[in-house]
Amino acid sequence: MKRCSAKVGYGTYRLVAGSSTHKEALTTALEKGLVSFIDTSPNYGDGESETLVGDVLSSFNPSVTKNVTVCTKFGFIEGANVSTHKENPFPDASEFTDSCFHSIHPDFMRHQLKGSLERLKKVDLLLLHNPEHYLMAEIHPETDPLSSDASSQLIHLARSTLLQRIRDSFVALEEEVKAGRIGAYGISSNSFGFPASHPHFVPFDTMISLAQAASKEVNGAISNDLGQQHHSFQAIQMPGNLLEREGLTPIYAGGNGCAEWACKNGLQVIINRPLSAFTEEGTWRFAEVEFPSGYSNAREALIQRLTPELPTEAERSALSEAERQEISDVEEACSWLKQLINDLDGQITSFSSILHYSHDFNNKIFPMIMEKVEGMDEETMSMLHAFFVEYEKAVRSVTGQLARQNALETIERKTKNTNPLVSDDDFQKFLPTLTSRNEPLQDIALKWLLRHEYVSTILVGMGSKEQVGHVQKVLESA
Repeated sequence: MKRCSAKVGYGTYRLVAGSSTHKEALTTALEKGLVSFIDTSPNYGDGESETLVGDVLSSFNPSVTKNVTVCTKFGFIEGANVSTHKENPFPDASEFTDSCFHSIHPDFMRHQLKGSLERLKKVDLLLLHNPEHYLMAEIHPETDPLSSDASSQLIHLARSTLLQRIRDSFVALEEEVKAGRIGAYGISSNSFGFPASHPHFVPFDTMISLAQAASKEVNGAISNDLGQQHHSFQAIQMPGNLLEREGLTPIYAGGNGCAEWACKNGLQVIINRPLSAFTEEGTWRFAEVEFPSGYSNAREALIQRLTPELPTEAERSALSEAERQEISDVEEACSWLKQLINDLDGQITSFSSILHYSHDFNNKIFPMIMEKVEGMDEETMSMLHAFFVEYEKAVRSVTGQLARQNALETIERKTKNTNPLVSDDDFQKFLPTLTSRNEPLQDIALKWLLRHEYVSTILVGMGSKEQVGHVQKVLESA
């Protein structure tokens, strides 16, 4: 069995061109030689991520960047591309919302590649980005292929259509390789981590034959060292972490065998979301940090600030109607904010992950606060900001502990239902490390993947220089 050599790649999902912190982090990772693989996409920040990567790479000597693999994707029609699509629709596009469409048609691929090359200057690996979105648009997620002949036929027809579209994309990608605009291509699919029975599962084991047929159409009959048709399909990408192990687990041990199949066929196995899991129980972030020592002080200082000394009745009577109304508005805002702070303090354990909190903060909490703080003084606003900085740290600490506990409970539950004669031996040997509390959960999660037999590259998002340093320490101790 070939063992893939695991390394850390730089994930840029949350990176933006205007951030000096993000630029410094990526620059540091390259200077230290920590990464030689950078993953990005045009829909990450509407091109901002690619722009940052291109800017950083252009600051290095070509002798350095020639050894860095730049990987990007195509598929999502978002951001500025939405208006372009609405004016002149891209072919084969599926609509999900008014601001999100999806297509893997060659025309859209070429449109995206043009922009990516302008921002990145080179594309070594171009991936179809979640092609299962066509299946998601055509098939309800709860459709059971065994429930009826009609359901089975629906899934079969949708998959057949998708595979034909993938083949058409492969032909266009082989042409791009031949023209020298890209080095190779592959597929990034969340479905590679689904059970094969899932209605949105894309049958990965057909990809080699599709690539061979595409290459033969573009290049003619060219054999590789094994006497098979040469092709430039070289990589797959999928989620993989302590709780989402379906694609990483061999078929004999209950998984779908995707990573094993890819490794046997000489493909790179790129893992995304190593520290974030989406399960039926919720969203989990594998990251443990100490509870912030400054949280209580920040909270108490803000509460005190929001409890101003009120004017006496005599003082109020001497004020104008407008002045009395202004004081009343401030009192109401302070009272509302104090209640919010107390409510949030009691709800720290209610968030399943920092992603859950961020969603609630951006969509619910922050808009409500902005309605109340209009006209508030600068010092109060500064203290409010300081509180939420500490509160986010507190949420990270609590949700990290919850994630460890959830991981243990889920693994224990699944282990009880697993035949020990066909279990995933690699993971079973790793369980004692997970159950001990000698290392942070994020370190344990990364080390398990770094030691995994079938993994080539693990994409880690490093948004700061400090995070780069932490990942380097994990690699040194793995």
